[in-house]
Amino acid sequence: MIIQTRSRTEPKRFTLDTAIDYLDEHIWLTDGAMKQLTPEEHHEKIGPFSIDRDTAGPAVLSRFTSKEISFENLPPGLDKMVLFPNLRSTLHRRTLGIDGVSFEDDSIVVANPTPSNYHWSKKGRFAHFLVGAPKFSEYRDLPHGKTLQTDDDIRRAFRDDLIGFEDASDPVIQNGFLILHASDKFYSGVPRDAIGDPGLDLALKQKTDAEREFGKPETFTKKRFGSNQHILLPTAETVRLSRYVALQLFYPDVVTPSLTRYVGFTDPGFRGDLGFQPVLRQPIEIEAGQPVLWGRIIHIPKGVGMDYSQRKSSVYQGQRLNGSKPQI
Repeated sequence: MIIQTRSRTEPKRFTLDTAIDYLDEHIWLTDGAMKQLTPEEHHEKIGPFSIDRDTAGPAVLSRFTSKEISFENLPPGLDKMVLFPNLRSTLHRRTLGIDGVSFEDDSIVVANPTPSNYHWSKKGRFAHFLVGAPKFSEYRDLPHGKTLQTDDDIRRAFRDDLIGFEDASDPVIQNGFLILHASDKFYSGVPRDAIGDPGLDLALKQKTDAEREFGKPETFTKKRFGSNQHILLPTAETVRLSRYVALQLFYPDVVTPSLTRYVGFTDPGFRGDLGFQPVLRQPIEIEAGQPVLWGRIIHIPKGVGMDYSQRKSSVYQGQRLNGSKPQI
């Protein structure tokens, strides 16, 4: 598939495969969020690579884990999974994935496959996906969002102001996906061993949120990044999501571009740039304006009860790591 870059002066073309083999995916949105915070009594800790159980309505959630659904044409690893839960998180503003899967019969398993500690509210709830739901399944009775699958549907969502770009630029849409591009800024992650140093932690607290996590931005036109380098590439686009729209984000695997990696879910009501953090197992060369993410738009006809802008923990609302200025 050929996708044009965002550059309007000298268009270049890159190859990007947007084939994602999900058979029939719906998303149910509930209010609640997972966030990184100081421990409190009503929160329980989910440590690095640990597994914990969700406590939000197990009687309802158990219905989703009681039946095994298998389809041969689902991606490897998903062919026998009933649920693909995706925790709604302030961390997803930078598309950090905190995902869990479940083979259990009694409740949802919440996994934290990251090197950091997080705290899960016992009263919190999360958005979850049902992959491969039968057409007349009881699961469809629950309120859910619908994936916009055609280019025309996505263009209509832009016309109806359900989603938009802050600079009012025209979206790049192909095969039912919204294509997002690299800005000319990148951030280098702080080494994990340095993050744990108390002295450094004290110094980092004096910096802005972005600098504390990734240091200061650097500008580039084209750059080769080394293997195992931790980087964040903000998108050139600054998105505006209404309370009726959410985004699922994907990117091609660095080593095997034909493989699709799921990198996060962006809440309805979010406004700001998004981020691309490739898993670098070998060097990669990236050019500003290059397509790096593609988003699948989820339309929630009645909207969510509390969108991201209404949350006190909405720390990434309005972020501009791409260096853009607010539009008046």
